Amino acid sequence: MSQEKNSLSNIIITTNEYIKNLKKNFLSIFIVLFFSAGIGLVYSYFLEDKFEAKYSFMFEEEQSNKSISPYLGIVSDMGIDIGGANSSFSSPSNLIQLLKSQMILLPTLERDTIIDGMNDNLLNHYIRIEGLPNIPTEINVQNKYKKDSIFKLIHEEITEHQLDIYFQNPDSEVLEISFKFKDKRFAEYFTNFLVDEVQEKYTLVRTKKTRDQLESLKKVRDSIAKRLDLVQKEYMSYVDQNTKVVRFSARVNELRSKMEVEDLGQALLGYNNQIRIIDYKLQDKKPLLFPIDKPLTPLENIRGSHVFWIFIFVSLGLFIVLFILLIRITVNKVLVKK
Repeated sequence: MSQEKNSLSNIIITTNEYIKNLKKNFLSIFIVLFFSAGIGLVYSYFLEDKFEAKYSFMFEEEQSNKSISPYLGIVSDMGIDIGGANSSFSSPSNLIQLLKSQMILLPTLERDTIIDGMNDNLLNHYIRIEGLPNIPTEINVQNKYKKDSIFKLIHEEITEHQLDIYFQNPDSEVLEISFKFKDKRFAEYFTNFLVDEVQEKYTLVRTKKTRDQLESLKKVRDSIAKRLDLVQKEYMSYVDQNTKVVRFSARVNELRSKMEVEDLGQALLGYNNQIRIIDYKLQDKKPLLFPIDKPLTPLENIRGSHVFWIFIFVSLGLFIVLFILLIRITVNKVLVKK
């Protein structure tokens, strides 16, 4: 009990000493906080503007080939090449790679628009706004080598530092695009143009992949049909043999052929169903990407206000001062004991 009283009294004494030191050094603390506020204000003035344009949309994920999945092993065991009949393109990682690819970003940057009263393509606007050294403010489109070199540099800068693409959660089909840039008009135009390009290119690529998949399925279907026709003839020949003289080997062959005919028949039915489903999707003209939220204008400056940075630096200065005072009191107590 006495130990608890001693520890409590020590805490009270330490707290009182701390308060006394705060009062004693009030002027010094005020000066430190004043300079911290000044540093925060200066920092906020020199901090570069940064605007964020966010775009979100849903995408229709490719359905798995459920109609043929049970028969892939059977068809493969029979020596029929299934090729890319069960391949899929529309995975989240593929879509993100497509969005960051040169196939999407180059046409996006080649689009013309008016920014700051100047009508030019986004590539030249980007160079002008960023003030990139050793790069002319206007790119000669005829000089392909020079243009490709410059675009490669800008492509790396955008994909590594300014463009962020992610899904809201691992199981979500909602894709978020976030682009941060110092010019709000550029950020807005770039994001909208990027989504336009990806909608067009994604549809083209997805349609081509679907057509290729359809052709692969048809080839496998035709191979199954040929194999089924051959096995049916074998089965009928074994049946004819067993109607005359029943032999064990012929009976075994008849049963084996019958099972193979049934398996191939089911596989053929499954492939025909899958072909009809894919063919219907190719005829359907509905969009594969569905926009949900577009950038709200005017875009918000995410660099933080002057008040925000003053508060951050004042808080940091206060923390440092209080920490130094605490260390000082602790050191003094240790020296007094010695």
